[in-house]
Amino acid sequence: MPRGDNFRQHASVYAKLVANVTEDGDCWLGTERERASYGYVRVSLRVGHRQAKCMAHILMYCIVQLREELELHEPTNTELYAAYLEFRESGLEIDHRCNHPPCRFPGHLKPVTRAENERLKHERRALLPVPENIEPEPYEVEF
Repeated sequence: MPRGDNFRQHASVYAKLVANVTEDGDCWLGTERERASYGYVRVSLRVGHRQAKCMAHILMYCIVQLREELELHEPTNTELYAAYLEFRESGLEIDHRCNHPPCRFPGHLKPVTRAENERLKHERRALLPVPENIEPEPYEVEF
């Protein structure tokens, strides 16, 4: 999908989220410059007369949920922001099944509890290959 400096103001949030990605395998990695901690992408969502900063992967999850559960083809920004806030207040987190924080591919996003998210993260780290020929750097502990 083409992306320009003045991407149509009336384009849907979904279209904008999809336009600002690069594909890496199955992942849709966000290309926006603004990053939150751990590489997560933050985007602006116009709600009324103000801009709300939102995590892109949570917005994508909320769009898909609104489309499926409420049969809304294209939710308004107000409906989307309400769903976003409801998700944030639910205490759930989004697990990136692909282990790529900037990914926003809907099939890689799954809501889980914080404990489940931490468990999955540690399990995935344990499965990562250990790089060869890398020695730990020496360090000294001062008392």
